[in-house]
Amino acid sequence: MGITLYDFQINNLRKITNCWIDGWQIDEERLVELYDEIEFYRSRFNNVINYEELIESEEWDGFEFKNGFVEQNVWAISNGAPEIVQMFRGNVNGEKLIDGVLEMLELANSIEGDIDRILVPALEALKYMPNKVSIATEILHKSIPDKYPIKNYKSNWGLAFILEPKDLVIYTRKLSYIAFRNYIDNLYIELLKIFEEYDLYIEEYYKYWIIDRIFWYMVDEKYSEIIKIYNSRYKEYY
Repeated sequence: MGITLYDFQINNLRKITNCWIDGWQIDEERLVELYDEIEFYRSRFNNVINYEELIESEEWDGFEFKNGFVEQNVWAISNGAPEIVQMFRGNVNGEKLIDGVLEMLELANSIEGDIDRILVPALEALKYMPNKVSIATEILHKSIPDKYPIKNYKSNWGLAFILEPKDLVIYTRKLSYIAFRNYIDNLYIELLKIFEEYDLYIEEYYKYWIIDRIFWYMVDEKYSEIIKIYNSRYKEYY
């Protein structure tokens, strides 16, 4: 899928990135700290979410995996609205979630083309959750950070402020996963040019994590008041 960033979108990215670098005091040492963060999550997720641990081990059952691991370690739930937590506890079957997540990760390590297909098993297990894409892609990213970005509330908003589509976050929320990843890949190309001006470099392996940190900055700091006003009118928080 061919996706091109327009000049005004690149300029948006540049202004936002400059503010992020200055605000978060980004230098080589800080970048390494950010790399270490996702390595910590990658280790935690892969130590638990694997066939030997979830199927062959007696340590985990569906309830423990759902409530003891996913609810505690996936931001889409742990940082979600109270009703999201209640829906997850009451409407998601833990055993089906184990099967769906393991199948998703198996596909993620074998499929190169239609990555939207990768999400299907986990989305089916999470079918009653309004933020099921957020949950599935966060698990994907924290397990395989170099191949799959997180598509969630913050990344949808962050990308929307960069692209400035007419319907803002509605557009980015409706993007297919592969279209979303293609946009992020294009942002990375432009970010390399911006970072070069600071004598910095983003390692490609960590590009999705670093861009996600920029999205966090945009949602939690730079545009937080605008988002609050929008949400007060349209009740959008997934």
